[in-house]
Amino acid sequence: MSGQIDHSRDKMNRARNERETNAAQRELEELRKLVRDREVDANRATADADAVRLQIESSDGEAATVRAELGSTEGLRAGAYRRDRNGPRRVPRQARGDPEEASPAALA
Repeated sequence: MSGQIDHSRDKMNRARNERETNAAQRELEELRKLVRDREVDANRATADADAVRLQIESSDGEAATVRAELGSTEGLRAGAYRRDRNGPRRVPRQARGDPEEASPAALA
């Protein structure tokens, strides 16, 4: 873009009459407007990217919180699974609180 501006300036310097000078000035004004528009677009894109970056960071924080909450409940479930994986635990009847069923004399 700056090369085009330099070329238009050279054209203006070589202009032999007012008509060529006016045409070169219009060309320079159009190029300057294009440069301004590109700068505005670049600033807008940068602002949008920053907003998206903040949203991603916020979402990552929320996801980490949810993962931590799920991790604590999953830890409980995983512990239960580990116990169940080894088969049912045999608990003596006395420990269960069934004294009648615990002694063979109660059956007789």
